[in-house]
Amino acid sequence: MSKTKINKVEEKASEVKEEKKVKKVAVVKVRGKKYKEVKAKIDGLKLYKIDQAIELLKVSSNTKFDQTLELHIVVKKQGLSVNVNLPHSGGK
Repeated sequence: MSKTKINKVEEKASEVKEEKKVKKVAVVKVRGKKYKEVKAKIDGLKLYKIDQAIELLKVSSNTKFDQTLELHIVVKKQGLSVNVNLPHSGGK
C-alpha cells in the first residue's frame, strides 16, 4: 500500500475511535403515582419491628396476587436454635 492509503486508513480508524468516546446520556426512570405513594410511606433507613413491617407490607401492597415475604434475621446469641414450620415450605 502507498503512504497516502495508509494515512487515510489511519485517519478513518482515529475517527471511529472518536465516535466511540461519545458519552451516553443517563435515562431517568419515570415512576407512577402509586409507586411514589408507597415509597413515601416507607423509611428506608428505619428498622421496623416484625409486626410493624408486616402491617406496613399489607398497607403498601397494590397487587392482586399473594406476595412473598423474604425475612433476614440476625441472631447474636450462640446456641440459639429455632425450628419454624412454614406452609408449602418446598414450594407450591
